Amino acid sequence: MSCTGIHGANRLASNSLLEALVFARRASDDAARRLPSLSLLSAGIIPLWDDSGTIDTEEWILLSHNKYEIQSIMWDYVGIVRSNVRLGRALRRIRLLEQEIEKLLQTHEDQRPAP
Repeated sequence: MSCTGIHGANRLASNSLLEALVFARRASDDAARRLPSLSLLSAGIIPLWDDSGTIDTEEWILLSHNKYEIQSIMWDYVGIVRSNVRLGRALRRIRLLEQEIEKLLQTHEDQRPAP
């Protein structure tokens, strides 16, 4: 199922299918257009990925929970049936989550070792 949000609250399968078709075509056209100008690198030139200091399971749990909370807010308050009261409630909760996520990310950046 496509998840572009182009159709807003219209969560009907036919809209999702239409989005998937349109965006797949656009993506493939763009990739085909860019392909001739790409320079290919051999595998030895690209360094191995170093993920040290990037994974903090406690923070991942918080971010993962926030993601599900946002999805729930959008489903419950910003669905097909909505009102100004529901939209206002959703906006307040989303703004609160935004502040929490921003604070969490700033804390995480402060704890990263210097390069």
